[in-house]
Amino acid sequence: MSLIGKVKVNDRFQRAIRIDSDLGNAEIVDSFICPQSSVEVLLNMARGKAEVNESAFTWTGPYGSGKSSLVVILNALLGQDNRLKNKVSKIVGAADALTIQKAFNVNQTKGWRFVPIVGSKRNFSDELIKALYSTYGNKRKFTADDLLESISAVVKAEPVGLFIVVDEMGKFLEAAADGQNDVYFFQQLAELSARSSGKLVILGILHQAFTEYGRKLTRAARDEWSKIQGRFVDLPLNVAGEELIDIISKAIKSSDKPSRISKLARIVSSNIANRKPVHQEKLAISLNACWPLHPVTASLLGPISRRRFGQNQRSVFGFLNSAEPFGFQSFLKEQSSDKNLYAPARLWDYLRANLEPSIMASPDGHKWSIAVDAIYRAEAGNKNEYVSDLLKTIAILDMFQERSGLVPDTEILSVCLSGIAEYDRTKILEKLEAQSLIRFKKHKKAYSLWEGSDFDIDSSIQNADASTQQLDFEKMRSAARFQPIVAKKHYHETGALRWLDVDLVSSGQAIKIAQGYEPQNGSTGLVLVVLGEDGVALDELDKIAKRASGVNSNWPVFVSVAQNSWLISTHAKELQALEWIRNNESSLGG
Repeated sequence: MSLIGKVKVNDRFQRAIRIDSDLGNAEIVDSFICPQSSVEVLLNMARGKAEVNESAFTWTGPYGSGKSSLVVILNALLGQDNRLKNKVSKIVGAADALTIQKAFNVNQTKGWRFVPIVGSKRNFSDELIKALYSTYGNKRKFTADDLLESISAVVKAEPVGLFIVVDEMGKFLEAAADGQNDVYFFQQLAELSARSSGKLVILGILHQAFTEYGRKLTRAARDEWSKIQGRFVDLPLNVAGEELIDIISKAIKSSDKPSRISKLARIVSSNIANRKPVHQEKLAISLNACWPLHPVTASLLGPISRRRFGQNQRSVFGFLNSAEPFGFQSFLKEQSSDKNLYAPARLWDYLRANLEPSIMASPDGHKWSIAVDAIYRAEAGNKNEYVSDLLKTIAILDMFQERSGLVPDTEILSVCLSGIAEYDRTKILEKLEAQSLIRFKKHKKAYSLWEGSDFDIDSSIQNADASTQQLDFEKMRSAARFQPIVAKKHYHETGALRWLDVDLVSSGQAIKIAQGYEPQNGSTGLVLVVLGEDGVALDELDKIAKRASGVNSNWPVFVSVAQNSWLISTHAKELQALEWIRNNESSLGG
């Protein structure tokens, strides 16, 4: 019998949560695994509410970190369904649940009315009106003209209060940054909650800091966004690595899990504890309960999911439920022995088969390509299957060691490839070193892939940015290779060939250059492209352009403003930094 008949993954992790349809879903509440970090977020909200009557909050956490699921739990804890209150009290912990409920004036007979909204690029006010009608029906009237007054009226009529939750709030903010939404309405809503005597609470769910959604705006606009962000208490939400291992262990259901902590789990937990502050015994228990995942594999899933190509818990449980090649479900179908574990080498195969394009497009792409090349060369020259597995294990441990606390040292390699004798493993490692595929780092007492160079390009770019703070417009002109603009219609009508020069200047130099323009090489005028500097608003750029176009009384000067100034400046700075590195980094020589 294959392991697929013995091992199941909790159904809760097989679909995403949508708060406008899943609030009050008892099945989701029953299957929810609540890490302590999530409880702390709820307790911090409760403290803010109880101590200083805070009423506008945001939760900020990366994609797939369980924010929407926690909203379902919050609704069950503070909402009007008494049956769910009892369920969630056991999940969160009776004492903590009581603290949170007391802060929000909730008991077994009364609770908050929740209004869930899922973000989109549509107008936020319109979506809020739809959500209010969905909650109250036609008993109340909500219009854009007096929306705040209408909300205030329904809040006063609520026995406990109104709890507005905006999931994917960032989509509304992105629309506001594009001019399709009024971000000021969020400030008005937060201010209304502050005046509601504690009966209106606003909660926004974000993937990044509030102001990051407006990073392409001018400095003045970003400052305004910061003021709006200040109306909300931001609470970071992200599950710690050890918590995620515990969640994985509870998500994998099987009556065949080992009852005693295995030697593998103890070795791995001890190895991690040498590099990270963890509770070693609890970690060993969690790793053991992740069977049939190898303890090293279970330790790597969290760090991998946090990379740019991953989506945290969502990626982890996508992997557990996926029937993709080399995935967990395919492993369960293939294996029948309880002793066979899902090893790190197979996890490497899964990543390569299913996520390689995303990895290559991420900051890990360079290291990944080196590893793929090393494995290809090793497989071409060695028929021993352990050579490939050993190199894959070193590669995946080396790539994700920062967060996992694991490095490819001899102890970890021995537990990852327990089927090979120590003597044979040592010989393979020596051969891989001789082939310049791996190297042993004495300061870490661990192996790593041989990258051919220790040059740190990211650090060098930072140093170069500090050394080349001003944009070099001469180099930008040279790179742009501007061609004169020929007056073709004029030529066809008169037979006279005339053209205009094209130049790129900063907003600070536009007026000066326009005023001093003198034609060269037979040109009859100038087209000046103005590049906005950091902190200069678009309306100010327009004023500069108008002034510059009229300061030269001898020759025509046409002035335009580059709408993508931020993008041009970013690329230009990066190009300057790379040129600086080429000219100044001695370690690149030879």
